[in-house]
Amino acid sequence: ATSDLGPSRPKPPRAILPRPSQRRPMFLSGLAEQRSKLKAVPVEDKRDRSAANVGLSGADVLADEAERWKYFFDAGCEGWFDGLKAHTFRSSFVELKREEAACIVEHWEERRRAIAAAETDGRSAANPEQLAALLAQAAAHLEPLRERLHAAVAAECAASSAGLAFVKLSTRSPKDSRTALAKAEAAYAVRLAEATEGVVSDDNERWKILSEEVTRAGAVASGAAALEMLLDSERIFEDLEYALRGPKGAEAEAGVYNMSLVARAWDPRLTLQSEFRGIAWGGRLTCLCQYVHPLCFSELLGLKDRIEVDCCELF
Repeated sequence: ATSDLGPSRPKPPRAILPRPSQRRPMFLSGLAEQRSKLKAVPVEDKRDRSAANVGLSGADVLADEAERWKYFFDAGCEGWFDGLKAHTFRSSFVELKREEAACIVEHWEERRRAIAAAETDGRSAANPEQLAALLAQAAAHLEPLRERLHAAVAAECAASSAGLAFVKLSTRSPKDSRTALAKAEAAYAVRLAEATEGVVSDDNERWKILSEEVTRAGAVASGAAALEMLLDSERIFEDLEYALRGPKGAEAEAGVYNMSLVARAWDPRLTLQSEFRGIAWGGRLTCLCQYVHPLCFSELLGLKDRIEVDCCELF
């Protein structure tokens, strides 16, 4: 079974295009040239279709939205940990108070507003000092959470052969954290610089290296490092915002909040090729595949039958 340690894979580089400022004059001059060719249309013949066709839209609130909301959060780590305790990583759960979740959400929204303002002003990026100040402000408000989190991280690090822990929400992990991805990018560059030409020229091998480093970048050794990744992740923001907001049209459910954090002992034996994802429906395992399915692990070809038997027996 997977542990939500799967890597976030970057998009391939885009083709090099002229900057928008270079394209704009050519675009405008092209429009000016075509203007003389336009033919006037009588008012009675005009058919304006610019307004939204609301007839094509679906319901604003799904009939089973409250049920889906409850299902998503009930499927969190706390819901299955006791039943799978003997077969999964040891874990320490940490209370995440509602006001602390709201602080994390507010930090992300303020950060997003700062970035949007920079784009509106024509700047290439938000002021790093402003973003750092927002992070420091949120961290100060969340100091009690950092202390509780650090105690759990320390306990899990002590149980890990690598002296590290993996921290996540009861739902999803912060594997999209910009801090973690920057750390992975730096480690990837070092490994490529030390790799043989055969590895460097092999797309599959390079993706393996990047995926391994993205996974390792999610490991922490302190509550402060864990909190920074939580504040730096859109996945964490999305889950907490949804948990706090509740499903649309279900006021009775909106007050229900059951989120928590969990620190899990980091186990270096969990490699990319050892992760598999199973799809179950109606209590029956219907599909089994590699978790990191775009990569090829040739060493698994001869183990296919054994892997299938092991997974099915455990299920």
